[in-house]
This record gives sequence, structure tokens and C-alpha cells, in this order.
Amino acid sequence: MNYTIGKKSHTCFLDNFKALFPVLGITQDSKNLQNMPDYQTLIYLLKKINPNDIEKVLIKNIRYLIRKKTFQSHRLMDKWYTLAIDGSQLITFKKRHCKHCLRRKIGQDDQGQIIYEYYHYIVSVSLVSPDGICMPVLTEFVENETPDVKKQDCELKAFYRIAVKLKNYFPKMKICLLLDSLFAGKPVMDICKKNDWKYIICFKKGSIPNLYKEYEALQDICTENRQTKLINAHIFQDYSWVNDINYEGHYVHVINCLETNKQKNKATKFVHITNISINFKNYNHISKGGRCRWIQENQGFNCQKNGGFNLEHLYAKDNLAIKNFILFLLIGFSISHLIEKSSLVKNIKKAFGSFREFTRKFLIAFTQHCWNFSMLNLLDTSYQIRLDSS
Repeated sequence: MNYTIGKKSHTCFLDNFKALFPVLGITQDSKNLQNMPDYQTLIYLLKKINPNDIEKVLIKNIRYLIRKKTFQSHRLMDKWYTLAIDGSQLITFKKRHCKHCLRRKIGQDDQGQIIYEYYHYIVSVSLVSPDGICMPVLTEFVENETPDVKKQDCELKAFYRIAVKLKNYFPKMKICLLLDSLFAGKPVMDICKKNDWKYIICFKKGSIPNLYKEYEALQDICTENRQTKLINAHIFQDYSWVNDINYEGHYVHVINCLETNKQKNKATKFVHITNISINFKNYNHISKGGRCRWIQENQGFNCQKNGGFNLEHLYAKDNLAIKNFILFLLIGFSISHLIEKSSLVKNIKKAFGSFREFTRKFLIAFTQHCWNFSMLNLLDTSYQIRLDSS
């Protein structure tokens, strides 16, 4: 940071920054900002900020976009905003990093002593859609209160905390949660029923064994609930579903999609459990919506780890500073993702080769070129930017 945009960079970044952000009270003539802050100064600042305050920036961003109906056409069956909830590991250590570290056994040494690995973990909520939209909404840090806790914090406990926040931030929003098989159970269903949320959960034999057996038995009987859909000349999908299975006071519905690729001689099975009644009009939307959970993993975590954001990097040693760095990273990812998916730059890959190359040239424009008067006039021009529907 110091050598790219900071005080040791000797670039045009600071002058361009002042020109771009006069709203912060900073102008070209400002004497209170002669140099960009040092990286250690940033860490010192982030040790003192409450992460909840930065979290509210993400929430305000999503609320604004929803109010402007940015994602209205991306809702499931034109009713529900689909929110994927998933967890990801951040940083690993050979020794305990802080009192909040989670730990797991990874083996034994020559003396038979247990070897532990220490790590930090997050559970994130993202607004997703089948065409690749993945906008961060909330992030919960999975951490132990003390090093000697008998039962560690986990992804499921983090979900319970997230559910409270989500309801408080979006009390009237029509939500459909997309969840992993870990969340298939009565406690999660109770929360969704209480909050008037829909859910589509990956359903495996080991999730709720008795319910899965009942579903398999009913599937053979409900032969009328079947449909085949051709995707192209090589791929077709066989759907079957069962409605109104009673589980612990909840009437749930299960849909199975068997996707066959003749060209690759491969068959993939997707089974989901939901509280949305399935019929011939919506079976494809429900199954496809459930599979959107993978967008959180691919376009979300994978991009944040390997797409230049370096989610797994140790940005600071202080635990509070780490949280704030992660939240700032998600804000940056949100802006980048909106640029990538918007109509602002038509066909980025065709024009620049890749989105990463576009962002590299974007940085050069900030650091290597001093903006002239005509360029600065563009800042006073209003533009309407939409999600690219092409």
C-alpha cells in the first residue's frame, strides 16, 4: 500500500484523490492532508473502530440498491430476494493467534502429543441470482469467547446470530434463504417460520435420515410429479418432487433434479428441501434458485480469495483490526462487483481481456496520470448505471 498509493509511491494518487472526494472536506488546497496515511497508521485506526459501524455501511448500500429496485428483476419467481448463507475459513496459524481462535486436531507429533491448527472463520450472507450477482450483505465472525471454552463457536451458532441481525435490518423484506445441508433441521425451520422467510436447503441422506427415507418412499408413489427439461442437445434434466411431508410440525416439500450430460457421460443429482409448495409452474425456478447457493462460493469467496482481494491474507495481527479489514474488503468487493456487472463498461472482457486487467488499468489511471481540467469536469456529470441485462 505504501509503495502503490502511499507516501513512498511518488504517484499522482493523492492529487487525484483530493479531486475525487471534495465531499470529505478535502480539496486541492487542503493542508490537512499532505500525504496518504502510512499502512501502520491505518492499522492503528482500525484497532479503534467498532466493526458494527462499518457493517452498517454494507447494510446502507444494499438498502439503497433495493430501494432503487436494482435487483427487482433478479428475485426468485418475482417475489423473494435470494440470500445465500455460507461459511469460509480466513487465516490459519500453527500457534494460537488470539483468545478468539478456533482450533482443530490435525495429527500427532513423535511423542504422541496432539497437534492443533488454529484458525479464524466467517459466515457471510450474500444477495445472489442465477446470472452471477453476488452482493455481500452481512458477515458474522465465528470465534470463541475464551481459549478454554468447552464447546467451540460454529457455523450454526453464527447463523442464529445472523438471523436476528437480518430481521432487524430488513424487517419487511421478502427473503428466501439458500442454505447448505448443515442447516437442514427444525431449529432453522423454526426461525424461518417465525420471521416469515422462505428457504431452499440442500438435502442429503445424512441431514435428516428419517425424513429422507420418507421422501424416497413417497417419491415412488407420486409418479405424476415429474418433468423432463431439455437444456441443449447434450444436457437434459429429470425433475421429481414430493409436497407436504410433515416434519416436526413443519410441512416441507422436496425436489430432486437429475442432470445428465450425454457428451461427458456424467449425471449430477441435486436434492433440495423447501417450504415453497412445488408445482409444474415453479419446479424449475425452485431447483435453479437452490443451486444459486454455489454463487456465494464461486463468485463470492473464490473471487475474494483468488481474484486480487486476498481474503486469506493476514492484514493485521490485532483481532479487531482483522475484522475491520475484512469488512472494508467486502465493501471494495461490492463496488468492484457492481462495476463488473453493470452497463458502465460494455463487454469488459472484449475491451480489456479480463476484469482483472480492467482494474489494473483503473489503478494506473489513478496513480500514473494527473487528471486535467476536462477530466475533472466529468465528475460533475450525472450518469445512470444499470445492471447489464445483455
